[in-house]
Amino acid sequence: SVPRQQSLPCPMLCGSSFPLTFLPLHTAFACPLALVPCRHQPLGCREFLRRCEQQQHELASCRFLPVQSELLRVQSDLRSLKTQTADLAAAIRRLPTRVEEEEEARAGGGR
Repeated sequence: SVPRQQSLPCPMLCGSSFPLTFLPLHTAFACPLALVPCRHQPLGCREFLRRCEQQQHELASCRFLPVQSELLRVQSDLRSLKTQTADLAAAIRRLPTRVEEEEEARAGGGR
């Protein structure tokens, strides 16, 4: 058993040492040797690389870099269309109530 405050070396062998409680955070968010996905993964890139190589890949060699801005624009347009569709669906759901109100107003006004 390792005391909680005793420093242990990074399991990725980056040369850092941390108390046991901090090792998972280091590995998940800071270790330069940890494998991480390319940030263009949502666009289709399937590369996993060491964190220290991630920026170079994303800025220079990722094949999805040339289409990133266009895909982001399309994603934004899609979000806008989803919002508009939801608004239209809500308006359609309200139509029967509005028709009834119009019919009642006409019936009441004709007396």
